[in-house]
Amino acid sequence: MPQIRFKFEVECEDPSPARVILALTGEIVEYMGDSQNPFNIGTVSSFLIQRDRALNEGVSLSQAMDAVSKATLECFEALFDPETEDWSAAVVELYGHDIVDTNVLFIESIELAAEFRGKGIGRQVAIELISGLGAGCGLVAVNPRPSQYSESDDPKQGLGQDRHYSARRMEDFAKIEAFWMKLGFRQLPGSALFTYAPQLERQPVGDSGGAGRRIQ
Repeated sequence: MPQIRFKFEVECEDPSPARVILALTGEIVEYMGDSQNPFNIGTVSSFLIQRDRALNEGVSLSQAMDAVSKATLECFEALFDPETEDWSAAVVELYGHDIVDTNVLFIESIELAAEFRGKGIGRQVAIELISGLGAGCGLVAVNPRPSQYSESDDPKQGLGQDRHYSARRMEDFAKIEAFWMKLGFRQLPGSALFTYAPQLERQPVGDSGGAGRRIQ
């Protein structure tokens, strides 16, 4: 059975706005056979966006998420109104005003070694992240991007060398999007982000044609 071993650092009396964003990175390990030593089979990168703390301490959430990384800034731009820092119009369009809790769990990546893919481990890890870290959050967000494609990836890249590149790229993205949709995630209107609301028993009806289910 796989395990997730997290590590995080907290700087005491940190004056930076980024103090309200807790980076949670970890290793996915598995014990092989009778070995007493765990074998590293993958990694996890996630962020707990403490919006309630930002409100209490008067911290600008946009500055905080901008200070962390480009990925967290893009997450802010998709989920929050830049003026009020309340939920964005896209979130309200998808969920109405049903999201009460203010914090967000942003899962940046779950990566597994090639020989451990397709065995259901990624699903186990995702469910544990959502159930454990996302339980007190209003939303859990992901940007489904296959690890072989960088953030600056151009869909037209490589077409000169491989005429099947575009079709293969579309297929790779469709697979990872389907993975998250089976867990109840829905694509945020006008965004590459997919979101899940842990407090809702039924997720909004998405492009899959059916309501999502609550992760047990």
